[in-house]
Amino acid sequence: EDPLRILRTIRFASRFGWGIERNTWMGIIKTASLVEELSSERVRDEIEEMLLAYKPSESMYRLLRSGVMEKLIPDLGDLDGQMENKSAKVTLFDHTMSVLDEVQPCIESRLAALFHDVGRLLGETTRSKTLNSFSAEIARSDLKDFKFPKDVIESVSIAITHHGDFDIYSDTTRPSDKKLRRFIANCGDDYGFALDLMAANNKMRSYNKKPHQVGIVLNAIEKMNMTEEIKHPKIPINGHDLMKEFNIKGGRHISIMLDKVKEAFFDNPNITKDDCFK
Repeated sequence: EDPLRILRTIRFASRFGWGIERNTWMGIIKTASLVEELSSERVRDEIEEMLLAYKPSESMYRLLRSGVMEKLIPDLGDLDGQMENKSAKVTLFDHTMSVLDEVQPCIESRLAALFHDVGRLLGETTRSKTLNSFSAEIARSDLKDFKFPKDVIESVSIAITHHGDFDIYSDTTRPSDKKLRRFIANCGDDYGFALDLMAANNKMRSYNKKPHQVGIVLNAIEKMNMTEEIKHPKIPINGHDLMKEFNIKGGRHISIMLDKVKEAFFDNPNITKDDCFK
């Protein structure tokens, strides 16, 4: 009569620690395809409730095992058959669930955790992009289909894209000032979501764990913010300044020039406007 009852059954059972009566569970499995008839908004509201629960992985596992996940978010369901890495005994789906339970209970962090590895299955076909940025693109597309707010989608995309920005550093190595400035500039006010996902992923993956990294990064950011506006950096020039100075029209070349200026700014936040034109 109403396929939404499938999602609500799973949500309430997970929320209250209930089992699901056998005939009811079998009925969910047999009618799983009916959820495709639901509006995006109704599905979104139920998924959001599931994700904000104390242990969201319980609902996600039930969605997977009932076949509902395959109908609603196949990109996530596909992670179940792929191992986290060659030596691990954990699937990407299991790893994703452990990260999901570890991040803070806000919708941006929970969605970022849910989608942070969806690009790893198809990443080999997109060599021009990092796996994280590819995962962010998939997340952006799926969340747009579910009609999540634009600001939430943007925050999730940024968190996924940049949660691996310090992977090249060891667990006890402080990233360079330049790397920290670039990270904050790329994330803006969403850097907290990226660090939340970074901390959970570093802790819950089965290899190369880095439990201290985010603490070191946060400490470095706070110290740098005492001497410079690292959280809200202001680059001395913009595209209009470049067009006026060199008497040129706008275009891709302006973006390339601004990228060069940004790199110089990340090296030296005290760079002047005149220095930028040199």
